[in-house]
Amino acid sequence: MGSASSKEPSLPPDLPCLKIALVGNPGVGKTSVMLRYLRNQFSQMYIPTKKVAIENVVRKLNVPAHTVVSLTFWDIPGREDMDLHKSYFRNLDAAIVIVDMTDPASIDMANVWKQTVLNKLTKTQLSEDKKEMKETPVDPINFPVLLLGNKYDIIEEEMYRNIASRKVSVSTAFPNDDELTHEAITQLENVADAHNFIGCVTVSARLQDSSVAMAIQSLVRSIFEKQGIPRKWKAVPPKPKPPKKDRPFHYDKLEKIDIEKVLNAYQYAKLETTEIEKYDLVIEKADSFVKKSVVLRHYYTVSLARFKHACQKIDSALGDNPSLEDCIVVMKQNVKGANVKMTDDEGFCKMEVIFIGEESKQSKQWKESYRIFHNEFAPVAKTIQKDGPDACIALEKQEIGMQRMLQDYVGSVDETKMSNNELNAAISGKIVRNTAKVQHARDEMQETINDVEDAARKIFSVEQW
Repeated sequence: MGSASSKEPSLPPDLPCLKIALVGNPGVGKTSVMLRYLRNQFSQMYIPTKKVAIENVVRKLNVPAHTVVSLTFWDIPGREDMDLHKSYFRNLDAAIVIVDMTDPASIDMANVWKQTVLNKLTKTQLSEDKKEMKETPVDPINFPVLLLGNKYDIIEEEMYRNIASRKVSVSTAFPNDDELTHEAITQLENVADAHNFIGCVTVSARLQDSSVAMAIQSLVRSIFEKQGIPRKWKAVPPKPKPPKKDRPFHYDKLEKIDIEKVLNAYQYAKLETTEIEKYDLVIEKADSFVKKSVVLRHYYTVSLARFKHACQKIDSALGDNPSLEDCIVVMKQNVKGANVKMTDDEGFCKMEVIFIGEESKQSKQWKESYRIFHNEFAPVAKTIQKDGPDACIALEKQEIGMQRMLQDYVGSVDETKMSNNELNAAISGKIVRNTAKVQHARDEMQETINDVEDAARKIFSVEQW
């Protein structure tokens, strides 16, 4: 065992270093677990730990890729009358609560030890002026604490003794899952579930069965995934990036939304098919026009709402439901070192930023509002103005085609005198519902075209104020 004053070995730069505390009642085997992991040794002699012991090891772990990591274990004494100093739990990365599987009271105490650790967690960091170190509390909810049940070899021997003492009719029978259970295992699992441990593992520090190593490796894997530490350690020079505040914002080179991708990704309830080929070909064609109408309408509404919400972050005085004109005014009033001019762009509007002198840095909220207007709202509005009228004409033709389809089907039923009334009613109902959806899509498309034209007028009216 090391001592609290022992020096840490010099480590390569950028090497992941984890500090892990071992806590639990006296005699549960905390030191034995640490000794088994560090030196693969076990001592039959029990010597109570009277002061905190610190051991460091650099290991290459399979988590699953080979990862070099420095692990520092703090073996905390289990005496209840000992004052557990906060320094033991400062900058801690994880904790392992070790219990004795042969002692139910030890398992019941697991949550007490967990709460002791969580109540004393702190981390050190530089103050805002970077002149001194200060301690801050750690979020206890996401802190990883593993429940480790030691002395499992004794429990396992007891289970097999019980099985061997039973009289079985067939000598070759294997023990089933129920026979290989033990109340201590059930108790351990219940405690882990009830008190939100990240997991529970049974191990034997006495046996050379790699159970301790596998348990600690699982804990390290969990820490790596939570902290985003690269699993395969390799010194990779960071790519040079300009400081965040100096990154250029290209007003005219922002990538606009791809409307076709929006159409393909949209989850849409298709028109109902009839299982009659000649009718379903017509329905499939009509469905493509209905989908485009529904998606454009939906995306226009969403992008407009997103633009208004972004403008509210610039000026909270806009209220809950600001008008489009008020949002444009806010964009004009809050731009720094420039003028915002609304110009015609393929029948809709374009927001031009004209700087007065050198380019000024805009606020994060202002740039976000500009992005939404430039990338989302304006492109979908221009698409509606361009494709909307043709879509309305196509939908009107599809509506007429649906009406003729219904007449044709009813006529064919009368001629063939089909007796399946339920099937006839089902197919007729599908055609009627499809006709109503096509008509509704056409009306919505026309309404959306009117909304876009009205939005353009409102935006240009602000330019004239």
